[in-house]
Amino acid sequence: MKDIEIHHKPNSFSQEKIEKYISQMEYWLEKEKNNTRYLWFLWYSFYKFKNIDNAKKYLELSLNTFSDFYPVETLNSWMMLSYIYYLEWDKLKSLYIIDLTINFYNKVKNDFEVKVNFRIEKTIYKIKEYLLNDKEINFVYEFMY
Repeated sequence: MKDIEIHHKPNSFSQEKIEKYISQMEYWLEKEKNNTRYLWFLWYSFYKFKNIDNAKKYLELSLNTFSDFYPVETLNSWMMLSYIYYLEWDKLKSLYIIDLTINFYNKVKNDFEVKVNFRIEKTIYKIKEYLLNDKEINFVYEFMY
């Protein structure tokens, strides 16, 4: 790949571009209602731009998509939903979601993408430990995208 130059500008979107991107994702989600990847990009976009209510809406929808085809997106989504419930002081929901995450992780842990995202396992179990021991969760899994 000689002579190829890649530029990555993660925070370079204007509000107009963000709104257009979200609108396009919502359109495509209407066409494929259970597409985990669309749900994932939508909730993550809303989360990154501080619209937690809409992020939570799409995160909750993602609970219905146990996707072996997109295991990393599923695991990331569920970890984040558990974290949002924690921030809302709903420990029972947070524990329930992290238990779902652990069960799903055990099912897909040998998947190539899951192995590449090796921090997932440590983070899932750390969240569970913190919840059980009433420790403050002051970390969020940073997605590897």
